Amino acid sequence: MKHYFILEDHRGQALALSKIIQSYQKDIEITITFSIPEALSQLQTHTYDVFFLDIQLSSSGAISGNGISFGKLIRTNEAYRTTPIIFVTSFPNYINEAINSIHCYGFLTKPYLPNTVYQMLDSISDNTPSSTVLKLKSSDCIYWEISFSNLVFIQSHLHYLHYHTQNDVHRSRQYTMAELEEMLPDYFIRCHKSYLVNRHFISSYDSINQCLSLTNYNLPIPVGRNYRNTLF
Repeated sequence: MKHYFILEDHRGQALALSKIIQSYQKDIEITITFSIPEALSQLQTHTYDVFFLDIQLSSSGAISGNGISFGKLIRTNEAYRTTPIIFVTSFPNYINEAINSIHCYGFLTKPYLPNTVYQMLDSISDNTPSSTVLKLKSSDCIYWEISFSNLVFIQSHLHYLHYHTQNDVHRSRQYTMAELEEMLPDYFIRCHKSYLVNRHFISSYDSINQCLSLTNYNLPIPVGRNYRNTLF
């Protein structure tokens, strides 16, 4: 599970940003802080994968400052030298300092739309490759992470790819079958122009009817004539 950090002194905006992030990916734990002192306290007890920092903060408590100064402090920690920092601001005049001094990952300019946040998170995901999961986005901007070990087969049908896991079916237009053949581990094999299957779930092969049986799946999977030599 990934851990995201939000520093934002406006409670409503902090909660709205948190909700957008959670809608992008469910298995993200989010820490929300509303001041520099509270943020410093949380840094002592947790480790984070992404920071969202509001630049313009109201001074409170014994320690004051803004998101820029807090970002500089984060960068002094060796563990956060390259961790993505995203600044949230209504004041673009801070951009040069944030880029040159902190090497921030990006900016969200208020007011922003959910799709803007999704694109930023997509970019972070694309630069953090995973060897165990496939990240998917639907046409409705619903996001999933599917573990390779849980993905039974993929079917191309009616301009969509249908991802059949052991529990659910997800539909997306994000990739083509050819792209998935390049992305997925070698144990995913193309058995038909419309099917990619996880070899680990193949229970039997019917050479007469030219179809596969998969574990815990009742319908046969066709084997195309041009793909028979790739099966075994």
